[in-house]
Amino acid sequence: MDNLVDTHFHILALKDKGIDVDALILSLHSQGWMGGIDVATEPLDIESRAIFLKKYPYIEASIGAGPWCTGKEYPSIDKQCSYVVSMLEKYNDRVSFIGEIGLDNHYDTYGNKETQEELFTRQIEIANRYNKAIIIHSREAAEQTVKILKTHRVNKGGILHCFSGSDYLLNAATDANFYVSFAGPITYKNATNLQEIIKKVPLDRLLLETDSPFLSPTPFRGEINTPRNVKLVYEKASELLGMDYKKLVDRVLLNYRTLISTIKDKSN
Repeated sequence: MDNLVDTHFHILALKDKGIDVDALILSLHSQGWMGGIDVATEPLDIESRAIFLKKYPYIEASIGAGPWCTGKEYPSIDKQCSYVVSMLEKYNDRVSFIGEIGLDNHYDTYGNKETQEELFTRQIEIANRYNKAIIIHSREAAEQTVKILKTHRVNKGGILHCFSGSDYLLNAATDANFYVSFAGPITYKNATNLQEIIKKVPLDRLLLETDSPFLSPTPFRGEINTPRNVKLVYEKASELLGMDYKKLVDRVLLNYRTLISTIKDKSN
């Protein structure tokens, strides 16, 4: 695990799946795992995560309301954004990202396109106000995502996570100085389009992740995923890119550290 970084995982979801997260993190770190980003799915989860993450300074934290938070069971957008702000005021030094936020047209239980866009853009405004980067979730929403990237500048940039889109979305993300992150699906036999598009990402914009406990890579597809499996994502990316594994590891770590230093730089 030397120098591997996992740029997207969900600690609370791992705990809900029965994973002993403390034991996992300590084991990985002892093997040279460099940490990464524990990502929110909704604003209410930041309290318990912030307390948990005090023990792990090498793990960055996010807060945010994803597109699923426009479903009927969730509070109003006003209330959710107010809560994000209140939690940022409380945990400002611990939180580096607003996310994951964005758009998802796959499930009809989420709100419509207009409400998702409102929640997304209002959290971009919060990110800019508090000098945070963002983590974007975009599923079956490439045109909408591109429109927002072109009309709402994100001062600190961010990550387009678990990329599953087209050249169109990729180009818009890199034009906006975003990093593009790939997860377990690049290892799937039928993911030929994804396996081609990773080759088009500028190396200085590439990140890799697990999205654990979801999207386990081959040969563990269908099982509970953990950050331990990020090595399989790196190995497949190295193969697809025709790049020396160690050089890829060093490149992704440099990209990640550059992003984090940009967020923490108070001068811009």
